[in-house]
Amino acid sequence: METAGGKKGFRDSWWAIIQGASFIFVWALSLFWSVETVWAQERPPELRQEQSMAGAVLDNFMSGSFEGTQRMAQGELVLAGPRTNLGIYCSPIFKSAPFTELVMSWNAATPQGTSVEVQAQLRVDGKWSAWFSWGKWNSWSAVGSQQETVKDELAAMDIDTLKVVKRKTADALRYRIFLSSEQAHVTPRVTLLAATVNAEQKTSKELTEKKDVVLEVPAYAQRRRDPRIAGQICSPVSMAMTLNYHGVDVLPEELAWRVKDHSQDRFPFGNWSFNCAAAADFGLKAYVAYENSLAELRETLQQTGPVIASVMYKNSEAVSDELPVLHGAPVEATDGHLLVVRGLVRQDGKDWVIVNDPAGDGDSVQRQYEAGEFEKAWTHYVYVIAKEKKAVLRQPRRIPVKLLQASARAVLLQGQGGERISLELQNIGSIVKRKNQETIGFLQPETLGALLLNPEKDCEWLIVTKQQQTFRLTF
Repeated sequence: METAGGKKGFRDSWWAIIQGASFIFVWALSLFWSVETVWAQERPPELRQEQSMAGAVLDNFMSGSFEGTQRMAQGELVLAGPRTNLGIYCSPIFKSAPFTELVMSWNAATPQGTSVEVQAQLRVDGKWSAWFSWGKWNSWSAVGSQQETVKDELAAMDIDTLKVVKRKTADALRYRIFLSSEQAHVTPRVTLLAATVNAEQKTSKELTEKKDVVLEVPAYAQRRRDPRIAGQICSPVSMAMTLNYHGVDVLPEELAWRVKDHSQDRFPFGNWSFNCAAAADFGLKAYVAYENSLAELRETLQQTGPVIASVMYKNSEAVSDELPVLHGAPVEATDGHLLVVRGLVRQDGKDWVIVNDPAGDGDSVQRQYEAGEFEKAWTHYVYVIAKEKKAVLRQPRRIPVKLLQASARAVLLQGQGGERISLELQNIGSIVKRKNQETIGFLQPETLGALLLNPEKDCEWLIVTKQQQTFRLTF
């Protein structure tokens, strides 16, 4: 015979079973939704042309994951808290048509003591490569792209370009950004992150009407710049011409020491990512893009202004190198060169590309190349530099100082507030002599002491350091 206590125990047992089953059902449902959510987040959006701008995907920091970072209302990526000194943003996965190369570029404000580092990995045959770094970047010290991982079984880093190895192709990518700060309440601010791959993309919109376009861009000849670096600075010279066009009064030497990749000897001033990051310090938008045709190039010229293009060529069939022929080019051969494209025109039944080629000497910087030859010499990579409507341009900061003393190893400077600044000669990049805003010469660091005896007060002397500073001597 069943007792009252037995019935109560039976009811309690069933109630416990029902509660347990309900818990399991809710738990399973929540697990399903969490898995579904993760699956939805991991579903890689395709890298379509309509998602890109002039051949580069620009991240808006909306759909990635945040760890110690946050997106501000203006779209900037910053550290999440006043006492956070390291944070990471990781992008979603992006699928693409098959590609063999990836270039990352960024724009970031990096106050003293802050840095940003961009890393990426590729998917090849269903496997992910290691994370590769483009180096730590800031605008207040010497920077370099050198990192631990330079090659694995799927990809290899070549300064600023991550390349798939063994003649294979990648079909997806993802990237992450590290933000760091040495002090509380100070954060770097990433305003743009661009991923560029050399995949053929179908244009999803009609290109603008094919018509002549020629832009007036100031011309610099790299051979007439600081002779110690003149043969290596086609990229910053091209960038200086383009920034001058947009209203920034920056000299090629100032840009050169801002963009120098101190971990590279082969192309120390030609790091594409560093060049774009430095240009953005002046209030412009700058990034690397891959454009498939001269028609796309024309549209970029019309929308954003002059474009800096990467080319490889020889200037005659008689030159033995296996390179495309570009008749009229100023050097015999180059396997890596940057120039400014400032126009596309049709003359006498032929299409021509109008350029400022910094390899030209003096008045021969402005040139025109036959369009078909140029397209073969062009690698299809460009720097896009755009001035947005509400952009506030920032001119280079040139700190007024007096020269107090010079020795074989260092110079002693005095700032306007009376502070003393000791500058080692080995940290001086270029010394530019100017008169009436025109560059008229360059000085060797070890000859600075001569200015104490012969100050030449009618001239302006700019001391550009390897740590991205410019001092302006006053007498």
